[in-house]
Amino acid sequence: MMQYLLLLTALLAAPLFPNLYVQAAGPVVPIDALQGPVLAACSGAWGMAPAGWSGGGDCSQAQGLTCDSNGMVVAIDLSNTPLDGRIPQEIGSLTTLTLLNLANCSLSGYIPISFSALTSLSLLDLSHNSLWGTTPSELGLLKNLRRLDLSGSSLHGSIPSGLGMLPKLRFMDLSSNYFNSSIPVSLGRLNTLTALDLSSNSLGGRVPWSIGLLTRLNDINLSTNSLSSSIPSSLGLLTRLTSLNLSGCSLMGTVPGMLSYLTGLYALDLSSNALNGTLPKLRKYSRLAHLDLSANSFQGTVSGGVGKLSLLQHLDLSVNQLNGTLPKGLGRISLLSHLDLSMNSFNGNLPEDLDQLTALTNLNLASNTINGTIPDSLGNLTNLRSLNFSTNLLNGSIPASFGDFSHLLYFDVSYNGLNGSLPVSFSRLSALKHLQVANNQLNQTLPASISSLISLTNLNISINFINGTFPAAISSLTNLVALDVHFNSMNCSFPSYISTLTKLTWLDMSDNKFWGPLGETIGTLTDLEFLCIHYETSRDRMCIDAPDAGIDFYTTFYLRMVDLHTVLVMEGYDVSFVAVQEAMTDNNYNDKFKRVWTQWKNERGFLIKRRVLTELGVKVKWARGSKIHQQGQTHTLVVS
Repeated sequence: MMQYLLLLTALLAAPLFPNLYVQAAGPVVPIDALQGPVLAACSGAWGMAPAGWSGGGDCSQAQGLTCDSNGMVVAIDLSNTPLDGRIPQEIGSLTTLTLLNLANCSLSGYIPISFSALTSLSLLDLSHNSLWGTTPSELGLLKNLRRLDLSGSSLHGSIPSGLGMLPKLRFMDLSSNYFNSSIPVSLGRLNTLTALDLSSNSLGGRVPWSIGLLTRLNDINLSTNSLSSSIPSSLGLLTRLTSLNLSGCSLMGTVPGMLSYLTGLYALDLSSNALNGTLPKLRKYSRLAHLDLSANSFQGTVSGGVGKLSLLQHLDLSVNQLNGTLPKGLGRISLLSHLDLSMNSFNGNLPEDLDQLTALTNLNLASNTINGTIPDSLGNLTNLRSLNFSTNLLNGSIPASFGDFSHLLYFDVSYNGLNGSLPVSFSRLSALKHLQVANNQLNQTLPASISSLISLTNLNISINFINGTFPAAISSLTNLVALDVHFNSMNCSFPSYISTLTKLTWLDMSDNKFWGPLGETIGTLTDLEFLCIHYETSRDRMCIDAPDAGIDFYTTFYLRMVDLHTVLVMEGYDVSFVAVQEAMTDNNYNDKFKRVWTQWKNERGFLIKRRVLTELGVKVKWARGSKIHQQGQTHTLVVS
C-alpha cells in the first residue's frame, strides 16, 4: 500500500518539479551517428575529455550533453570544468545546438568563425577563459541568440558592429576584456535588450546617442572605460532602467536634466568622473537604494530633498566641492547603512538627527570644516563598523557613549581640536582594529583600560599633550602592527615591555621625554620596517648598551627606514648600510655611499643623523662586533 502511495505522490509532483526528472530512467537515446565523431574531435582538443563523448553512446550518460529524442545534441554545458585547451571549430557542425556554455573552462585560442552556423543557438557563454584575438563579426548571424556572455575572456580589438544585428538578444555582457574601440552605434538596434554590460574595458569615444533607443533596458553598466565625453540626454528615455553605472569613465560636463525621468532607478553610480555643476535633483529618484556621485567636481549645497529618499541604503557624495551645512533630513533615511560626505567643504555643526540613523555601519565625514562638539547621542549608532570624523574643526571631548560601538573596527577623529582623554568606556571595543586620535589636544594620561583592545593592529595617538608614563597596559596589545605615540609629553624610562609587541612593523616614539638604555627591547622586534625614537631637545639621550651587556642585536632584523637622531651609539657597535643590488649599480649612489662610509669610519660613536640615512634611502641593519649579516640579494657593508 505504501508503494502505491509513494508512486501516486511522485506522479502528482512531477508537473510541479519537472527538473527532478531530467535524467529519468527511460529508453536509451544514442548520440546521432553523424554527431558522435564531431564530439570525439571536440574532446580531443581538450586536456580533459568529457565522459561519454563518443558516437553511439547514451546521451543521458554523456557529461554536459543534452539530446533530443533523435539523439541530436541540443545543449552543451561544461561550465566550471577544467577542460584546458582550445575551443574546437568542430562545434560549429552541431547545428542543432540551442545552448553552449563553456564558462570558466580554462580555454584558450580564438572564437571559431564556424560558430556562425549555430543559428538555433539561444545562449552562448564563453566567459572567464583566456581567449585570444578579436570577436568574430559572424556572431551577428545568430538570429535566435538571447544571451551572450563573453566577459572576462581577454578579448581585444573592437566590438563588432554586427552584434547589433541580433534581433532577439536580451542579455549582453562583454565586460572585463581589452576592447579599445568606441561603442558601436549599431547596438541601438537591439530593441529587445534588457541588460548591457561593457564595463572594465578600454572603450573610448562618446556614449552613442542610440543607446537611448534601447527602451527595454533595465540594467546598463559602462563603468571603468575611457569614454571622455558627456552623458547623452537620450539616456533619459530609458524609463525602465533600474540600474545605471557610468563610474570611472572620464565623463565630463553636467548631468543632463533628462536623467530626472529615470524615476525607477534602484542604483545610480556616476562616481570617479569629471562631472561638474550642481547635483541632480535627488528627490526625483524616490526608489533609489544606492547613490554614488563621489570623486567628481560637483559644487553647491545638498538640498534637503535627499531626506526624502526613504529607501536609500548607500549614499556617497565624497571628494567633490560641495559646501554649506550638512543636508537636513538625513535622519529620516532610516535604512541608510553607508554615508560618506568626506573631502568636501561642509561646515557648521553635526546634524541633530544624525543619531536616528541606527542602521549605519559606515559613517565618514572626514576632511570638511565641520565644527562644534560631537553629540553624545551618536552613541545610538550601535551598528557602526567604521567612523571617520578626521580633519575637521571639532572640539570638546570624545563621548563616553562611543564605548557602545560593539561592532566598531575603525575609529578616526585625528586632526581636530578634541581634548580630555580616551574614554575608559573604550575598553568595551574589543573588535576595534584601528584607533586614530592623532593631532588633537588630548591632555591626560592613557587609561590602563586600553589593554582590553586586544584586536588593535594600528594605534596612533601622536601630536597631543598626553602625559605621564607610557602605560604598561600597551604590552597586552600583541596584535599591533603600527604604534605611533610621537610628539607627546610622556616622561619615563624607555619601556622595555614593548618587546612583547613582536608584530610591529612601524614604531614611532620620538619627541617625548623617554630616557635610559634601549637594552634588548628593540632587538626583539624583528619585523620592524620603520623606527623613530629621537627627541630633538632631550638632555638625557637614550643609548644602545655596550657590547658587554650581552646583547646580540638584529640577527635577522633590518629596517627600511630608521631615525634615531639623538640616540648615542656606544663604542663597539658597527652600522651596516644595506642596499639592493639594483641601487648599488648606480654610480651616483655609490659616490654618496662612499662619502657616508668615510664618515662612519672616521667618526665612530657619533650621533646618527637622519640626513645620512634618509638621503640614501637605504635599508639599515645593525651588527655586533665584526659579525656580518646578509639577506637575500642585498649587499652588506660593515664599518670596521
